[in-house]
Amino acid sequence: MNFKNVQTKFLVMLMPIFILSFLILSSISYYMANTSLNRANNETVKAMGQKAATEVEQGIDERVIRLEELGTDKVLRGADDNAKIAYLAESQKRLGFDSLYYSDLNGNCVRADGKHFNRADREYFKKVKETKKAYVPSPVVSADTGKLILVLTAPAFENGKFVGMMMGSITLEKLSKVLDQVEFQTSGYGYIAETEGIVIANNKNPELINTLNLTEKQINPAIKADKTELDKNLMAAFKTVVEKGTAEVVSYTDLFGREDIAELTPIELYGQRWVMIITAPEAEVAAPIKKLSTYMIGISIFFIIIASLFIYLFAKKIAEPIQLIRDECKLLNDGDFQDKPLSVEGEDEFGQLAKGFRDMRTTLRTLIKKIQNESQQVASSSEMLKESAGQSAEASNQVAVSITGIAEGVEKQSNAAKKVNGIANGVAQTAAEIALKAKGVGEVTHKANGDVDLGRSAIANAVEQMQQISTGSEQIQQAVEELAQGSQEISNIVDLIANIAGQTNLLALNAAIEAARAGEQGRGFAVVAEEVRKLAEESHKSSQQIAELVKRNQIDMEKAVMVSKDGKASIISGIEAVNSADETFKNIVQVIHHLSDEIAAISGSIDSMADGSKAMLHSIEEIDAISKNSSAEAQSVSAATEEQSASMQEIASASQSLAHLATELQDLIVKFKV
Repeated sequence: MNFKNVQTKFLVMLMPIFILSFLILSSISYYMANTSLNRANNETVKAMGQKAATEVEQGIDERVIRLEELGTDKVLRGADDNAKIAYLAESQKRLGFDSLYYSDLNGNCVRADGKHFNRADREYFKKVKETKKAYVPSPVVSADTGKLILVLTAPAFENGKFVGMMMGSITLEKLSKVLDQVEFQTSGYGYIAETEGIVIANNKNPELINTLNLTEKQINPAIKADKTELDKNLMAAFKTVVEKGTAEVVSYTDLFGREDIAELTPIELYGQRWVMIITAPEAEVAAPIKKLSTYMIGISIFFIIIASLFIYLFAKKIAEPIQLIRDECKLLNDGDFQDKPLSVEGEDEFGQLAKGFRDMRTTLRTLIKKIQNESQQVASSSEMLKESAGQSAEASNQVAVSITGIAEGVEKQSNAAKKVNGIANGVAQTAAEIALKAKGVGEVTHKANGDVDLGRSAIANAVEQMQQISTGSEQIQQAVEELAQGSQEISNIVDLIANIAGQTNLLALNAAIEAARAGEQGRGFAVVAEEVRKLAEESHKSSQQIAELVKRNQIDMEKAVMVSKDGKASIISGIEAVNSADETFKNIVQVIHHLSDEIAAISGSIDSMADGSKAMLHSIEEIDAISKNSSAEAQSVSAATEEQSASMQEIASASQSLAHLATELQDLIVKFKV
């Protein structure tokens, strides 16, 4: 993977942020949905358990009320035994009791089928006689049918005086109608256990009736189960419900090794507290949660892919104009200033940068074109000057010949002088024009120098901005390292909590041992010690989970530090690239400065040539005056002619230098493509 590429850097920097955000969002959503589903399941099963328990309570209450109403009838206390039996038989059939009988205060009973017996030794008889209130005892096995029956006992009053008892028995099979209505998840079901823990109603597993006891750890061997001991969580929950009368939800392993969830609801009866238990496999309860987690993972992966594609396209859009401008900079560095379209549009910073680059290239191209044109003109003018200097030298020779042959006449000499004067005027005018154009070239060069300085200033600003980005990256890296240090401190505190929890566990164990030695007096303290030990174990587990989470956070922070370091290295590479561009501009400045110096030298030479031309004119005028005055002054004319020849040599030398400089200038300019 090329980490110098802008697209790759964007992916490396932004993808962890997107992935972490999606993970956090998915985790929070999953947690909230999981909590809501669990709450909904708990509320549903609690409502179901409460409804079933209420139906059982109402069924028992209704029958107890009927017994109390029957007990008020005077027929039961009359002397006619047949009337009593007939009354009981009719009431039994009408109210749906399995058996119905009346007892006096001595326990003498008469039943609807005409049998007489005594129940003074039974628990329910003693309880009602003592409290004068209705009572529902634990179910018993009927001697007649061999089935579990429930004997409902209610006091009988006459004019507010306690005179006897009404007793009615019902089989527990009647509770099956209530259990048939219990439907929890797919295979969930309900069953009922009485106060002592014995299962008294179970439609799905009838073999557990009167054989499974929820208060005994050892499972009855008669039950065909895969375990030999009952789950302690179920036993503890049953005990809590019986003792406190509050509903409980518990996870436990059933008789066949399956993980189940059960809701235990108290059934409040007369002197008894039964428990309605609604249970279902944990896998069925958790199925919607697992399905939700699958959806959440799929959605997260989908959006991570979408985010990756978006980041890639965004990075590509950012990188393309930078790459185009980079390629154009390389062409400028190679001397190619030709006008080419730069396909970077827009009003943002990239569009403004492209526009500025196009303007700079246009300005430099125009400048170089002007320099090329001016250099050609300078070369042409230098050739003309050279030719003029040659003509001037030839004229000087002619003047010398005229002096040696002065006898031929002053008139010819005067005409020659006039001819030389005309040529000198042309040379002077040409020199003035060359000087003016050389000054124009100097001004253009000075302007180019200013434009390049502006370019270097823009590069300096870019370097400063990238330095600020580098500083921000270092601050981010430092903040992440401080977070990592804080996580390490949290890990140390968690280790301390785990050690304290371990010590507390040992102390609780020692306390339990001491309580056991104390016997009955230490039983309450043993319960407290056991709860403390459980709390210590839970604290130890929680501290381990926190330590694991802190460790994961430390790993993520180390990754964030590595990403910050990579980002800083990339920024340094960017600064080096901009500094390289600055070095290129420095080279351009040096070339322009050199060109400016050369043009200044050319301008000086041209000024010298103009001065020479003026001197030549002055000398020719003197020759003309001397020619008119007298041929006797031929020697003076000869001397002036020698001075003129020397001046012509100087002009020829200056023109040769000018031609050489013009050639060098053209060699430099030809390197640029415009």
